[in-house]
Amino acid sequence: MRARSNHDEAVPAGASLACSALLYVGTATGNVRFVEMVEKVLARHAPELAHRPTAYSTLTLVLDSVVRGVPMVVVSGSKDDPLLKAARRLADPSVMVVSTEDGVHAEYLTGKTGKPGAYVCANQTCQAPVLDEAALSDALSRSGLLASVAKPR
Repeated sequence: MRARSNHDEAVPAGASLACSALLYVGTATGNVRFVEMVEKVLARHAPELAHRPTAYSTLTLVLDSVVRGVPMVVVSGSKDDPLLKAARRLADPSVMVVSTEDGVHAEYLTGKTGKPGAYVCANQTCQAPVLDEAALSDALSRSGLLASVAKPR
């Protein structure tokens, strides 16, 4: 059994992991209540984050995602689309990869349904759609969202 700790050790703090999950689920579903809960935790820990950010590395990453927006790749197509599989293989693990069939919050789907391609979204802005794996890799790289080591096919 591990004693409760608000800062990260060898294993990230549970509250930090919960905040990360709530932020991603809140973003994907449009449930602002989840995002507000994350913001409250961040506000409560703001002094510690400012003075010792490395002790709260997971929570610092959550703060970064709140400020810049959750990085995301939205693929307009089915769950079996080869571009969706490529996005899941190529994107950094911090990037949310979804298809338009996943029931993602409508804000991210505006203008994307019916048009083929993958949209790389960072800093709350989506790039023009890309239509193949090479272009997707290039778009992820330009956005700083390409995994340092791509997963095998």
